[in-house]
Amino acid sequence: TAKWEGMEFTVNFNSAGGTPSQFKSTFKTGEKTGLALSGFYSRTDGYFRNEFTDENCDDGQQAAIRMRLVHAGRKVRVDNTLAASWVDQGGYAYRLYDGEELAAVNYNDPSRYERLMISNGTSVKIFLSDGLMLSSITGLQYLDDEMNLDNDFTPANIFTLRQSQREYSLTQDFVLRTTDSSRRWQHITGVFGFHKSLDMDAPVVMKRDGIEKLILAGANKGMQSVNPAMSLDIEQQLLDLFSTFDVPVWGAAFYHQSDWTVGRLKFTAGVRFDYETTSMKYDSHVDLSYRLAPFMPVYAPLRSEFVGKESQSTFEILPKAAVTYNMHNGNIYFTASRGYKAGGFNTQIFSDILRERLMGDMMAALGVGQHGGSGGSGSSAATTSYEPEYAWNYELGGHFSRGGFSADAALFYIDCRNQQLTVFPSSTSMGRIMSNAGRSESYGVELSAAYELGDLMLSGAYGYTHAEFSDYNDGKQDLSGNRMPYAPQSTFSAAAHYTIELGGELFDEMFVRVQTDGVGKIYWNDTNTLWQTPYALLSASVGVRKGASCITLWGKNLTDRKYETFYFESTGNGFFSSGRPRCVGVTLSFDM
Repeated sequence: TAKWEGMEFTVNFNSAGGTPSQFKSTFKTGEKTGLALSGFYSRTDGYFRNEFTDENCDDGQQAAIRMRLVHAGRKVRVDNTLAASWVDQGGYAYRLYDGEELAAVNYNDPSRYERLMISNGTSVKIFLSDGLMLSSITGLQYLDDEMNLDNDFTPANIFTLRQSQREYSLTQDFVLRTTDSSRRWQHITGVFGFHKSLDMDAPVVMKRDGIEKLILAGANKGMQSVNPAMSLDIEQQLLDLFSTFDVPVWGAAFYHQSDWTVGRLKFTAGVRFDYETTSMKYDSHVDLSYRLAPFMPVYAPLRSEFVGKESQSTFEILPKAAVTYNMHNGNIYFTASRGYKAGGFNTQIFSDILRERLMGDMMAALGVGQHGGSGGSGSSAATTSYEPEYAWNYELGGHFSRGGFSADAALFYIDCRNQQLTVFPSSTSMGRIMSNAGRSESYGVELSAAYELGDLMLSGAYGYTHAEFSDYNDGKQDLSGNRMPYAPQSTFSAAAHYTIELGGELFDEMFVRVQTDGVGKIYWNDTNTLWQTPYALLSASVGVRKGASCITLWGKNLTDRKYETFYFESTGNGFFSSGRPRCVGVTLSFDM
């Protein structure tokens, strides 16, 4: 018989029309078995208004439920977690930037994102003799989502995107490790494997303004420079550029790490052998009717397609070494390791490739050029994939504590080859691609400290990063020495938390917390012509507590600081995404 252990419930109200709420309930079904249920629901009216619709574009709601079952036997421990989540939200509050001013959010086609995700994770730990433990960790996940975008993010009728995908994944990890911490030799050995299957449907609808701007304008300009009487036209008002993708991925790894303790020193050595293979089958096509005046009296049908398969396989050896010197009040360590990030495929560029092939096929049908486009990079399968990224990572640091004071400090250096970088191919491109820079390097420092004095807690952190391209040419200019985009040059935070013991019948304690979080200069492009100036956000909260129940008044970005969080380009236009404005609210927590 299950015995109810209790429930925690939290509800939140804020000035953005949000009402997040969550619960957690626990049951004890036996001496060694327990069950926990938790979930949450959240909705918001949004923060950013779309001028075209005169409504907030980033409203939304989401919900999730999670069930965890644990059986803790003497020799076997089983832990299973089943979770499901659902999201339905607006978003994409992108603002046009003309080089001088930042416009309001203003686009005409609906943009929304929906997702359903179900996952299950099972961990089985078997405690063997001689201080060893064998673990099996199995993960299953299903994802079904759909994204609809006004992909030009303007009131013009340029083009829209609907991307829907279904993904199934399976992971399995077997791990053998020591559990006796008193042994001088500690070791862990594992075998890991995974498989992921992704089916994606990503049609782009080019509307009439897009047909005129992205296809006919360039073609007619070229032909009319030879014969002003010629004019190319497309009959359709909407042009469907269909693209489907089948992307299976699987991989396997074997890894081992050993730690030896000699006095105050601990030496670590490890290696991981990693193999991964992936492929992409793609089918892109478009059908239309075209006419060249005055030579063609009626429209003629034309079909362009881009069909094929790309594949990648990588085998990597990833070593790691470290040494740690343990002291009475902390330690000092040094680590060196090699890592990599797998390559992949650029599905967003297929509409550009198909458009170029379409233009080439029309010119060939008219007796000019060859079928399949101009043969440049935009019409080649070479742009559909990008290579893995490799990095050597070095870190020297330490942890120190004494009384109520603790501190961490670290110096780091990263030497990265084949840096993966998001680029925008041309001023008429409808998408973005992941490309590889030659080489980059990053170095910096991270510091953090905390101090507790009675009921007062103080904490702070600071990080500095110098990240630049040491060897990078984008095909137009040498950008070596430029700072890497999207990497803050510094980050910092400071917080103070003070608790006042009340000891009354109504409340046990009152607490006040003040915190500031800051970000240094961020470059938004690899040419370093756009950047975000440093900014800091102030938040604060005050609350009272009775047992496990609590009422908290809070505020975020209290100074209503204006700042940007992301930048990208589409069809030659630049767009920024702004950070959230000031928001205040109240949170109620109950323990039943």
